[in-house]
Amino acid sequence: MGYSDHLDSGGLAPTVAGHPIKSGGFSLFGWLSVAVVVVLWALFAIALWTSPSSLTDVWEWVDALPTAAKLVVWVIGLPWMAGIAILQSDWPDLLQIALVAGLALGSIWTFWPKRAG
Repeated sequence: MGYSDHLDSGGLAPTVAGHPIKSGGFSLFGWLSVAVVVVLWALFAIALWTSPSSLTDVWEWVDALPTAAKLVVWVIGLPWMAGIAILQSDWPDLLQIALVAGLALGSIWTFWPKRAG
């Protein structure tokens, strides 16, 4: 099984004996990615509900990082950092919640496994 065969089967899908691990036509890697994104958004929502100041603490911690480290955090955690940035704005609460919910749904949809073909 060559390199191009892995690209046709989803690219980074885990393999066993050279064959991609799939569940119902979707890669295990795809489902694990969705699970991680959902768990991170759930933790974000829990923090927002129980301790909104903890998200402000994260914002201040990232802001205090050197520029290169700040860039890495923003790239890796883009939807969550954008969500915190929205919450730091002076926009109406309902608009903030709607935008953060849209970010959450959009990022989950982006990671949702899609059938090839």
